[in-house]
Amino acid sequence: KEGEAQAVYPKDGIYVAKDGERVREVATRFGVNLTKLLELNKRYMGLQANSQLIQHTKLQLPPRAHLRWLPSVPMASNFGPLLSQFLMRLFPGGTVMHPYMKDATQLVREWGRI
Repeated sequence: KEGEAQAVYPKDGIYVAKDGERVREVATRFGVNLTKLLELNKRYMGLQANSQLIQHTKLQLPPRAHLRWLPSVPMASNFGPLLSQFLMRLFPGGTVMHPYMKDATQLVREWGRI
């Protein structure tokens, strides 16, 4: 299950663990799916939800739900406003596009933080 992130998602999608943290805590902190987090980090044999991590363990985080479809390519400087206009036409009246975002403008702002 995914939830609202309590921490800023790392730009490169890699989280460096602190000693004694549990995988479940990392998933909760970043609002990512625990099962997907475990799948992405299969290289750590025996890794489970309650596994305690050793300091400096690098975990690949799955993308958050509302960002999965976004490509990782540079965008034109006017892309944000154009996407926002397009989405507002597609969803008139600012219809909710994602449970954590009120309108298309907020989605575009979130995209810019990555």
